[in-house]
Amino acid sequence: MSLKLRVIFLCYLLLLSLSPRRSEASSICSGCAAALVGAVVAVGVGVGAAFYFVHRSHTSLTGCISKSEKGLKISTKDRSYELEDAPSELKPGMRVALRGRKKNAASGPVFRVDHISRAYGACGA
Repeated sequence: MSLKLRVIFLCYLLLLSLSPRRSEASSICSGCAAALVGAVVAVGVGVGAAFYFVHRSHTSLTGCISKSEKGLKISTKDRSYELEDAPSELKPGMRVALRGRKKNAASGPVFRVDHISRAYGACGA
């Protein structure tokens, strides 16, 4: 089960456990409705925070693709990254926006490609 499905399932169970039953509706105090709203808001904040922490390490790079000793690399304005798991559609001389993760290796900065966000065409001279 994926993380998103687990979080949704846990939120559903929490809401079910907090919702009053018909027979207990008359025994709930008036301030309990505010507590229920607060709990729902807290669950929403928790889901949002979980989504942020799962996806925060994904990043985009835009630059030109060129050949390197180990395969392909992308050169941005600031630096160059060796490409890991590069799709076969990438060819030297292309300007692209890639989505993935940056990491540091002993040989230098590496970018693990998840997918091509956009292809801009050939690199400018």
